[in-house]
Amino acid sequence: MPYHATLETFNAEFAVESEMLDGQQAGLVRSGLGLTLYMAMDRPGIQFAVKALSSYMSRPSVKALSALKHLASYLEGTPDDGIFLCSTEEGKMVSDFWKEDGFIQDEVTIPDWTVDGRFILEAFSDSSWADCKTARRFTNSGLIFLNGSLLTGICRTQASVAFSSCEAELYAANGLMVESLVLYRLCKFLVGDESEGDSDKVQQRLYMDSASALALIRRTGPGRLKQIQIKQFFLQNLLRTGVFSIFKFHTKLNPGDTKRLGGERRRCLGRLMGLFSPNDAERNDDDTVRRIRRINRATREQCVHLIQMAMSLLVCVCS
Repeated sequence: MPYHATLETFNAEFAVESEMLDGQQAGLVRSGLGLTLYMAMDRPGIQFAVKALSSYMSRPSVKALSALKHLASYLEGTPDDGIFLCSTEEGKMVSDFWKEDGFIQDEVTIPDWTVDGRFILEAFSDSSWADCKTARRFTNSGLIFLNGSLLTGICRTQASVAFSSCEAELYAANGLMVESLVLYRLCKFLVGDESEGDSDKVQQRLYMDSASALALIRRTGPGRLKQIQIKQFFLQNLLRTGVFSIFKFHTKLNPGDTKRLGGERRRCLGRLMGLFSPNDAERNDDDTVRRIRRINRATREQCVHLIQMAMSLLVCVCS
C-alpha cells in the first residue's frame, strides 16, 4: 500500500517537539515531498498518501520521514504503473470502457448511461467525512474524464469542518466542479461552442454516490440544513441553468473513493481510473478471479432462491 498505516494529517496541537526534524533530515523530507507532489498527477493511486504527507511540509517529523520511506518503497516496487490513455472517439463515455472490462462487470452492474454530445466531461466526486482523527476534517477527492480518458484528479483535506456526511459530500462536489468548470469552458472555446450550458457539442456530468447530497443539489435552498452557508448552493444555480447534469451511481463504481482501501478494492479502482501495471500479473490476467466470483455469485443467488421457496412453503403450511 502507498500509505503508512499510522499516518495522519499533521496537527500542531498533537505535535511532539522531540520528534520534529531539523537540518539535513528536514530538507530531505521536503525534497522528497516535492517529488511526490510532482508524481501524484500521473499516479492517482498515491494522491491520498501525498495529501497526508504534504501537511508535514512546514514541520517534518520522524513519522513523516517513515511514511515517506514507505511511499518510496511502494513507488520503487511499481515503477511502470501509470495512466493508460486508451483510444477514444466523440460521444464516448467512461462507462463504455467499463462495459468492456469483465472484471468490473463481475464487481457491479454498470448503468446504461446515454449521451447526445460530442465531448463529454464526467466528474466523479466523493468525500470521507471526519476521517482525520486529529482535526476531524474531511477529505474530498474527485476524478474528471473526457470521453472516457482520465484528465485530472484531486485529493484534498478541507479547511472547514462538516457537521454531517451530506454536508461533506456537498463541499466535495463544489470543489470538484470548480476544477471541472475550467475544463468545461476550455472545451467550449476549442470547439467554438458559445452557449452557456450543455449543448450537442460539449456536455458536463457530475456523479455522486450520496443520495442525500444529490437531493440537496436538486432542490432549491438549504431545506432543513440551515447550517450550510448559502455560498455552497451555487451548484443549484448551475444545475438550473443547464451547465451540468447530475446522476446517482453505486459507490463501487466511484473511482474517486477516498477511504483507506485494501489491495482488491485498489485494483478495481485502478481499472475504473484507467490505470495499467505491466508487471501485475493478477491484474492483467484475472480469468481465475473472475471465474471464482461468478461461481460465488451463482451460489448466493441459489441460496436466496431456496430461502424464498422455503418461506413460500412455510406460509402455505401455516395458512
